Amino acid sequence: MKSFYGFLSLFSTLIATSSALSCTQCASPGSSSCSGSDTTCVADNQCGSLYIKDIQLGGDISEAFVRTCVLPSNCGFQGSITNGQRSLRAAISCCNNTDSCVPTTPSLPEVGTTPNGAVCPSCISIGALQCSSSDTYSCKGNENMCILGTAQIPGLYVASMAVRGCGTKSFCDLGKQYLPSLSLDFNFQCSSSKPTTVGTTMGTTMGRTIQATTNGGNHGTHKVLLTSATVCLLLLRFFF
Repeated sequence: MKSFYGFLSLFSTLIATSSALSCTQCASPGSSSCSGSDTTCVADNQCGSLYIKDIQLGGDISEAFVRTCVLPSNCGFQGSITNGQRSLRAAISCCNNTDSCVPTTPSLPEVGTTPNGAVCPSCISIGALQCSSSDTYSCKGNENMCILGTAQIPGLYVASMAVRGCGTKSFCDLGKQYLPSLSLDFNFQCSSSKPTTVGTTMGTTMGRTIQATTNGGNHGTHKVLLTSATVCLLLLRFFF
């Protein structure tokens, strides 16, 4: 199993725009805490903790913890995404009372067990930007959105990935994203689904199509948010 750090790097970029706070920046696989050096945040950011747990449906569990600067709008985030292979849960907590304040450990959302009527395509594809399958997954709890996510490191087709599954609307609402630390381009689409209309293509878009391309420009001109569960699933698959 390759290093979990590759996966963590996707989630360590929670920076935003517009009095600057110093926050601890660190990442740790297999833990619910971490320690590191301080970094000066962009104005109006808060100190945030991101906790992620990835549960393979066969029983293996991986977790990761990241502390860094976070957009205030991301504080309190909770979300999950599940397909026929794995379930991922993520949450963010924040503080802004003093430099290097320590947020409480984020509380991960519970994933419901009651079917909600939505059925979504279920697949993971490595080395491609398409993910098609006749397999479907019956969504449960508040995971009532079908999510299609693609990711690619430019120039490295082997790093292209795509995934489909059920997810919470909170992931659809995150907004435009890019990951300068990995020079990663990615695209997310969320849609609603009914059992009678499910297929390998997405239905009518209910959430926002989220597109971003890294350009190496000034980070202050961008809004960088928590990567959706879709990309997390893709990269976990890629790095393991």
